[in-house]
Amino acid sequence: MGRENEGVARLLTSPSFTRCRAAAGRLADDREGLRRLMDQVDGVTFGAAEPLDDRHGRVDVDIACSVVEARLEELDEGDAAPLAELEPTASARLRLILAALLYLVLEEDAVPDHHRLGHLDDLAIVHWVTQIARGELPAVRDNGHGPVAQPPMHHTPLTSPPAPA
Repeated sequence: MGRENEGVARLLTSPSFTRCRAAAGRLADDREGLRRLMDQVDGVTFGAAEPLDDRHGRVDVDIACSVVEARLEELDEGDAAPLAELEPTASARLRLILAALLYLVLEEDAVPDHHRLGHLDDLAIVHWVTQIARGELPAVRDNGHGPVAQPPMHHTPLTSPPAPA
């Protein structure tokens, strides 16, 4: 295992990320909680109140946020299957994405955010999670005005209910 993978493995098994994973399972069906999370993600800054931008991994965060926004839309329209009824892979991906965003907004995590490089661990987790889930996520391109989601590469929605047996 490469040095980078070992670091990500340590972060993914850290007490902070473990707590975020547990919270993600409770959050997936909570519209207001998801909205609060999105507001917190929008407020993430680095260093001297520098906003999150492309050199900080904004595209990965935007990809993760697009999944949460899709979940919120499904919940708002009454089309969302409860987390417990989702296909296992879709459920796991949704929970991982939520856990990564919860970790991003958690100030006291494996590397506390008040340290100069305190967001590197946050972005490493968000990047890893979006890479794992990429097959189910919409592609992102830059239209000159920022990232724009394209149709998903696969036709199975991330939060789809399981197929009938």
